[in-house]
Formats: sequence, C-alpha cells, structure tokens
Amino acid sequence: MSRVTLKAGNSVARLAPEVGGGISELILAGHEILLRERNVDAGDADPRNLGEFPMGPWVNRVANGRFTWQGRDINVADGPGRDPQGLHGIGWRLAWSVLERSDNAACLGLTWDGGTGWPFPFSLIRRFSLSARELAIETRLTNLGSEPMPAAVGFHPYFPTLGAVVRAKTSSGWITDGVGLPASVGLEDVAARFQSGLVIAAEPLDNCFVGWDGVVVIDWPTHTLTMCTEPALRYLQVYSPVNGDRFCVEPQSAIPDAFNRDLAASGVCILPPGADLGVRLLLSVTPGVETERH
Repeated sequence: MSRVTLKAGNSVARLAPEVGGGISELILAGHEILLRERNVDAGDADPRNLGEFPMGPWVNRVANGRFTWQGRDINVADGPGRDPQGLHGIGWRLAWSVLERSDNAACLGLTWDGGTGWPFPFSLIRRFSLSARELAIETRLTNLGSEPMPAAVGFHPYFPTLGAVVRAKTSSGWITDGVGLPASVGLEDVAARFQSGLVIAAEPLDNCFVGWDGVVVIDWPTHTLTMCTEPALRYLQVYSPVNGDRFCVEPQSAIPDAFNRDLAASGVCILPPGADLGVRLLLSVTPGVETERH
C-alpha cells in the first residue's frame, strides 16, 4: 500500500492516500505526535488504525443514520462503510488521489459524484505542509452539485495517552445517551478541569465540548504540542477510552448528529452550489517540562 513521506529537519509525516487520506505517522522535532494502532501491519487498510483521518461532509454520528433535508429522507447508513450511524462521514472511507507533492508538502484530493448514502456531489482537498516543528493541514470541502448541501468537517487525530495532560478552554460539554449521541449540555466540571490541565488517562470521555476557543495544548514530560484551528472551530470532541494507549482530541465544525438538530445552533454550514468550507489545523511542538498534575 502506497505512502507519501514528507520530511523537514527532524520531522517526518507519512500520509496514506489510499486509506481515507489519513496520516500513518507524524514525528515533529523527533517526538512521536500521532499514535497508530500498534497491533496492525503498516499496510492495514482501516483508517481507525492510523494516526489521523479526516471527517466530512459530516462529523461523528447521525442518529439512526438518517436525517431530513428539504423534504427528502437522507440515509447515510447506506453509504460507504455501511455504518448504522454513518460514523465520521464519507471521506475517511474512500481512497484519495495525490494531486501535488514535494519534499515537505503534498495535496490529496477526493471527488464524490453523489449517490447512495449522500446524494450531494462534493470534493474534499487536504493540503499538508511540514516544517521542522510544525505540520499544517488545510481541509476544503466544496459543493459540486446544483443544490444547497449541509456540511461539516473535522480532524480525527490519535495521541499517546501515557503522560499526557490536556489543556483547552471550553464552557461545557454534551452528555451523551446510550448510543453516543448528544442528550443534554453539562460537564462544566470537566470543562473547568480542562482549563487547568486534565490528566487524560484519568478521565474516560466520549463527549463533544462547546464554547471552545480553537486551541488545545497537550503536555507530555518531554514536549508540548499546541493544536489550533484557523478560523477557530467551536466544537471539540474528546475520546479517551478506559485503559487505552491513545486518545482523540477532534476539532470539528459541528456537534455530533448536527443534521437532526437546529442547524445554526449545531454548527452546520449550508453550502450553496460552488461554495466551500475550509479550515486549517496547525500542530506545533516545543520542548516541554514536567507538568504539574491536577
């Protein structure tokens, strides 16, 4: 299975175009930033085993795999992956093409013509730029159809859990129901602990936090990662499984199941024909110090 390798100084990014346009490895200034699943072969075709993959044209889950759009029933569960909740959209389920590449930059692209599971044609572009201490990823979703399209995008990175302390400014988070969908807003105590620094291994979560300012800082004993979005996204999904060796902090432009809720309040972007939704994610590493645990 092909990989695209980018290098800059002591930094390496390995992209997996055929596996959802994801990232199989990211080392910044000699530090492992993204953690792939350790029990799989490097040629594994499941993007969940990589270090990061894209979300779009929606994020997270859709209740019962269905929503209504302008009088039509859209069944995303019938799309690629045949997931009953249409998990994480379409982009991560398909092979991407390499549109451009150089020693430290690359552009991957995907075109969906519409059809079963998502009747709206679109394109997704991911531009990667690597420097000695940073990786920038620009994602752009464009409506290629002749009618308005509901849309959301996001990033799904996996980070090493061991020793990680996560800091983020959020106001609260969605408490989820038995199938992982937002049920009510709460978790103000967890949001407060995120602001001072949360030992992620001690907090099992699978929740979307709101009122986010677009910046996350992750401290490990040897280095610190700053992750920010431009423009600043408002929603941050955090997934930290019990006894897991990796966790997710997922910037996204909407909440889970946004298409079944008040669209404006949930972050849904309605793209007219030819319009696009773009966001840039920047991952920057600096040498760290031992962080006080809270």
